[in-house]
Amino acid sequence: TTVKKERTIELTIPKGISDGNTLRVVGEGESGQQGGSTGNLYVTVHIKEDDFFERRGSDLFCQVPISFVQATLGSEIKVPTINGKATVKIPVGTQSHTVLRMSGKGLPTLHGRSYGDQLVQVIIETPKKLSKKERKLIEELAKEMGEKVTPQKGFFSKFKL
Repeated sequence: TTVKKERTIELTIPKGISDGNTLRVVGEGESGQQGGSTGNLYVTVHIKEDDFFERRGSDLFCQVPISFVQATLGSEIKVPTINGKATVKIPVGTQSHTVLRMSGKGLPTLHGRSYGDQLVQVIIETPKKLSKKERKLIEELAKEMGEKVTPQKGFFSKFKL
């Protein structure tokens, strides 16, 4: 006769394991027939997605907002990593959606001693509201750079009434 019982088994999940990988636990499966040896238990691993990081193999990808000033003049910013915060350098003149690489800040490779990279995509945020002084300074900058900026008008102003 077969007696079913439930029990908890502790597993060691190796660093760098990927979603869908299967672990084999020797001797923890069903009993063998007619006194045969116990089989193996196979566990399929499913990794919960993170709100900030996207996994790309052993690399981690994330998006970080930066200001127009940081992108234009260059800066250093603190970025979350899986091991705390790290500093990443924003080069002068960085364009929006540029991807910066932080070597060795990603996930460990499975059964290896190396680490992936963290890829940081910077997104330049444009200010939505400006003070009068800020607006004047930006208009002066535009003039200095030879850009012609025409003030935006309401929807109906383009129609002659």
